[in-house]
Amino acid sequence: MRFTDFDFHPDIQKGIQEAGFEECMPVQEQCFQAIFAGKDVTAQSQTGTGKTAAFLLSIYHLFLSDTVEKKKALIIAPTRELVVQIEEEAKQLGSHLDFKVGSFYGGVGYADQERMLREGVD
Repeated sequence: MRFTDFDFHPDIQKGIQEAGFEECMPVQEQCFQAIFAGKDVTAQSQTGTGKTAAFLLSIYHLFLSDTVEKKKALIIAPTRELVVQIEEEAKQLGSHLDFKVGSFYGGVGYADQERMLREGVD
C-alpha cells in the first residue's frame, strides 16, 4: 500500500511526502490499518523495516484526532544514538505540525533540556 492510501491529515501527508516515503513497509501497513480501525498496536520487526515512522505517524494521527484528550507521548529508547535518530525523524515527519519535539539523555549539559521542559514538549 501507499502512504496516500491512508487518511492521514494533509499536514502529516506533507511530512511523509517531503521525507520521500511512498510505499509502506509491511509493519507500517499493518500498524496503520490497526490505528485507523481504532485498535492498539504492538509491533516487533527487524532494524530498518520502518517501525520508527510507523509509531511516529500513528502518534501524530492520534494527536490530531479527537480520540486523545491530553496529547503527550513519551518514547523511550535504549541508546542516545537511537534517541537522536527518533527525534530527527519526528521533526522531519512532523515538520508541518504544531507539536514540539524534544529529546532528553545523559552525557550532555542539562540547560537546553531543562528549557525544553519549562517551555513544554509534546
